[in-house]
Amino acid sequence: MLMMKSFTFDDLFNHTFDELKAEGLIDAELDTKAPQPKSSVISMIVNYSRALSVQKTKTIGNISFLLN
Repeated sequence: MLMMKSFTFDDLFNHTFDELKAEGLIDAELDTKAPQPKSSVISMIVNYSRALSVQKTKTIGNISFLLN
């Protein structure tokens, strides 16, 4: 029995991106200059995730606490 190769989201994205570049509908430089988040943004997200505490309860569901 032959196994079929799975088609992932990355395959679909790459195929679509290549077609748009070939048709001139997208700038080819976007491929090499993908925007990156600033290190301060990454730091804020990590700090928020460290301070967030979520507790599950049977009666009222989830309770979110932002610790100091």
